[in-house]
Amino acid sequence: MSDVAILLSAVPTFRALAPDRLAALAAALRPVAVSKGDIVFRIGDPGDHLYLVRTGEVGISFRDHLGQRIELDRCGPGRMFGELALLNERPRSATAEVTADCELLTLDREAFLRVVRENPDVAIDLLAGVTALVRVSDERLRGATARNANEETEVRHGLRDRIANTIAYFAGSLTFLFLHAALFAVWIGLNLGGLFGHPFDPFPFGLLMMAVSLESIFLTVFILLSQNLQTARDRVRNDIEYDVNIKAEQQIGHLHEKLDRLHEDVV
Repeated sequence: MSDVAILLSAVPTFRALAPDRLAALAAALRPVAVSKGDIVFRIGDPGDHLYLVRTGEVGISFRDHLGQRIELDRCGPGRMFGELALLNERPRSATAEVTADCELLTLDREAFLRVVRENPDVAIDLLAGVTALVRVSDERLRGATARNANEETEVRHGLRDRIANTIAYFAGSLTFLFLHAALFAVWIGLNLGGLFGHPFDPFPFGLLMMAVSLESIFLTVFILLSQNLQTARDRVRNDIEYDVNIKAEQQIGHLHEKLDRLHEDVV
């Protein structure tokens, strides 16, 4: 068995093939040498070949609507890529860029489909590989979406933080002001009017002053806690704004790249 046939036997998609079929498939492969930085194919290119990495490494990626580069996979020796476009006869859905000098083996669409038709197990293994790729893509996309500042801070702050925010918010409301004004008026009125014979807190209202002082201490602590939480919330919001600005910059760069490529094609 040739080296190429041995390499094919290690590829999950072709592991079910008999040795004679592996040898025939190996004979149909054509070697291609590419250097680091070369583009094997771009998004939108026609999909007429699949590729098998013999040596080196290829990165599979695309850019989202913000222009951010999202890497789907890195294919090293023994890995296959580019087969999806052969199945649905649609343009490439990602870009393959060489990240280390490579020797690739290519197989055209007709030869690949002939192998799939003649070997149902190949189709099953291919479906399993596509499913795994879709799962990885979903995870990458989920991590690439823009974060919501409110959701981020809600997750990071616990019950204690929410209690501190609630108390600080109430202490800064008109309800808090009117409630205390009414309480002080009743307290002073009861002690100056002598409704109970002897005032329980005579002038200068030492008990009231002590209660107000204790309340002030606790309110000060809760307000400081709330301010610290607001500082942390602002930091998260600034980080998100920074990420958005970076993505916007990447999008502009991506548009320039498209225009440059269009100019090259026209010229």
